Amino acid sequence: WGPQSYNWGAGMSRLDLAAGFIKANMPLGNGNNLSDQQAWDVAYYIDSHERPQDPRYQGSIEATRVAFHDGPYETYGRTVQGHRLGAGVGVTGGSTVGHMMQARGAAAAPLRD
Repeated sequence: WGPQSYNWGAGMSRLDLAAGFIKANMPLGNGNNLSDQQAWDVAYYIDSHERPQDPRYQGSIEATRVAFHDGPYETYGRTVQGHRLGAGVGVTGGSTVGHMMQARGAAAAPLRD
């Protein structure tokens, strides 16, 4: 996360894609050792931090969310601990951490609080 991270338009900002990558590649050099739940937990943690704005930004977070991020595995435009993700690094400092998505039934792996 932070200004040198992938932006909100990148595939890794989708939780399902991030969890799949994390499961296959972490820990570094010793992939496929995390459980599905651990991979999803890491993906949720990473994608709960602010990152550079989506280059397809439509003038508002809501318009951009509807146009490009309206899926069950997207965190863009969701509110986490009182902060709406998607403002971009520099506006918030990139420090949002916490519980993600209310739509627990959408996740491929069970989520824990």
